[in-house]
Amino acid sequence: MLDGGPVEVELSTTSIGAARFIMSYHMIQGGQLCVRAATSMCPFDFPNQRVRKLTEGERGALATISAPDEAWPALPPMRLDEHAVETAFQPRWSDQDRYGHVNNVRTLDWLQEARVEATTQMAPQMARAGMGDDALRLPGTWVVVRQDTEYRHQLKWQADPYLMRTGVLRVGASSLTLGCAIIDPDDHSAHVRARTVLVHAGPDGRSEPLPDEIRAQLSAYLPAPARSDAG
Repeated sequence: MLDGGPVEVELSTTSIGAARFIMSYHMIQGGQLCVRAATSMCPFDFPNQRVRKLTEGERGALATISAPDEAWPALPPMRLDEHAVETAFQPRWSDQDRYGHVNNVRTLDWLQEARVEATTQMAPQMARAGMGDDALRLPGTWVVVRQDTEYRHQLKWQADPYLMRTGVLRVGASSLTLGCAIIDPDDHSAHVRARTVLVHAGPDGRSEPLPDEIRAQLSAYLPAPARSDAG
C-alpha cells in the first residue's frame, strides 16, 4: 500500500547450479509479508549471445546469501487450444531496454492488457471499471494473486503486432487460472508463456465465490479434455 512507509525486501538464493541460479524475494511492509517472488536467472555472454557457466567467484558470492524457501504450489499445465482468445498487441518503442529487447517487466503489461481484453470477451460481467455497462459488471475487483512467466525467446520491437493467445486453465470457486502466450506473427513461436491466478474479491477485499453464470461462461474456454472437470 502507498502509505508513506518503507517496503523491506529480503533477498536470498535458493538454488545454485552450473549455469543457473534462483533468487528469492520477500517483500514486507508493516511487519507483514505482502509478496513472495522467485526469479530463475542465467549469466549471459553478450558478444557470443549464449548462456555461460557461473564462475567460482560468482558461485561463492551467491552462496553467501543462500537460504531455504518454501515450495511453490503446482499450477495447471499450460495448454492453449482452439478455445483460447486471440488478441493483437502493438509493441511500444518505450518497451525496449538498453539492449534493444523488450524489457522483461514490460511483458507483464502486455499480459495484463491481453488478460483484461480476453476475459471481458469470455464473460462480459468481468469488464473492469470504465469498460462496458457498469450495471452488467460484477461488483468487486479482480486481484492477481500469482503470476508465473517463462521467457523462452527475447522479444524485439517491431512494426507488426504480436499475437496474444489467452485461455482458461482452471476455474475454481472464487478464482480462475489463465494461460497466455506471446507469439511471433512470422514464425508462430511462443516467445513468452505465462500463467496467472485471478481471485474475485468483494467490496471488503475478501475473496467471494464466482457466480454460476460466470463459472459456466469461463468453463466454455477450458481446453477440450478438461471441460468435463469444470464443475
